Amino acid sequence: MTDDRRYDKEVEIATGRDGVPGRVAATVLLVLACCTALLGLFVVSDPGEAAMAPTATALLPLPEDDGDDDADAPPPVVSETLAPAPASAPPEKRVASASDRRESVAPPVKAAAKAPGDSVQAHLGIQALSPEMRRVRDHVARRYRVASAALTPLFLTVEQESRRRGLDPTLVVAVIAIESEFNPFAESPDGAQGLMQVVPKWHVQRIHARLKRSRVPDDALFDPVLNVSVGIEVLAEAKQRHGSIEKALQAFAGAPDDPEQRYARRVLAMKRSLEQIARRQS
Repeated sequence: MTDDRRYDKEVEIATGRDGVPGRVAATVLLVLACCTALLGLFVVSDPGEAAMAPTATALLPLPEDDGDDDADAPPPVVSETLAPAPASAPPEKRVASASDRRESVAPPVKAAAKAPGDSVQAHLGIQALSPEMRRVRDHVARRYRVASAALTPLFLTVEQESRRRGLDPTLVVAVIAIESEFNPFAESPDGAQGLMQVVPKWHVQRIHARLKRSRVPDDALFDPVLNVSVGIEVLAEAKQRHGSIEKALQAFAGAPDDPEQRYARRVLAMKRSLEQIARRQS
C-alpha cells in the first residue's frame, strides 16, 4: 500500500467514517429497548389492571395504604390560627337553649284551673282562700261591681284574721257590705274611714302596731287590708267584752243602747244571705 493510501486509511479511522457497523449495532439495541418498554406498558395480566414494567411504575405515585396501620397514625393537627372561630349565638338563642334544657330536665306541670282573681293568690304564693269564700268573693264582685282579682287579697285577710280571732268570715264580709258597700275610700261625717268605717283617733295604737311607724298617715285606713285588720280586731274584742255577737255589733256601730238592735239585725240578715251563697254548689 502506498504511503498516500495508508494515510487516507488512517484518516478514515480517526474521523469515524470507518465505524459504520458499530453505529448500526447501537441503533438496533436502542430500538429493541424501546420496544421492550412499550410492550411492558400494554401487556394486561388481569381485566382492568395493567402490569407495568418497573421502569414505568417507578414514574407513578405510590398508592395510599388503606390497611389497619391508619389506626396507629397520629390524628392530623389542625392549626388553631387557621380554624374559624365558632360564631356566638345571639342572646335570644342562648336564653331559649337554657330554657329548653330546663324543660327537658323537669317538664312543666299543668296548672289547675283557677277561679277569677286567684292569679293574685298564685302570684303571692298563697292558696288559703277556701271554696266557700271564693263563692262569696265572686258574689260581692258581681253585686258591687268590683274586680274579683282586686278582692282576693282582701278576702284572704278577712278569712285568716277572722278565723284566728274566733269570728265567722261571712260576718265580717256582712259588716263591710253594710258599712261601706266595699268602697275602700268611704268616709263618714264623724271621720270613720274605709271598708269597716274605723275611726282613726280611737285606734291609733292598733294602727301603729301594724304600720310600725312613729307617725300614722292621715289616709292609712284607706288601705283595705289594714282597715279590715284593725276592724276585725275591734269587733273580736267587742264580742269578748259583751258576750254576744248582737251586742258586739251594736258596740262596733257606736249604738250599744239601741234596744231594737237595728244595726245588728241588718248585719246578721246580710250574713245569712252570704252563708247561703257560700254553701251553694256550682
